[in-house]
Amino acid sequence: MCIRDSLLLIPTFSEGKNGYLTSLGKEKPTPVRLQLKPEDKMKYAILKENFTPARFDESQSGQESFIVSSIGQYLITWSLKHIITGKKFDYDIKKLPDKIVSNEFKFNAQDSLYVALPYEVKVQKTKVK
Repeated sequence: MCIRDSLLLIPTFSEGKNGYLTSLGKEKPTPVRLQLKPEDKMKYAILKENFTPARFDESQSGQESFIVSSIGQYLITWSLKHIITGKKFDYDIKKLPDKIVSNEFKFNAQDSLYVALPYEVKVQKTKVK
């Protein structure tokens, strides 16, 4: 879910139960709010946050490891492993030459993203942690 100044990661599994197949009831995990650190907002002069819809990487195993989104011309990548261990401010920011319209991981390749800019599409290498 995308909110103006943050992304909301809503866990769908709890104690081996799949929230898409059965109600989690009182066992619902707490959603995680992903946002930029105030010092990064200042460092990159991000005055107005408006995240693009977040995307997960996809692999043949079906295991997701990373989330990608963007704000303006900045590409932001989070590691799910770090988020799960409470390090939600551990992310990578990369500046691109123009505003990012859309971004998507290349299938089965965590280190490559397709990034759509207004007049071109790039394959961008990521720093996966």
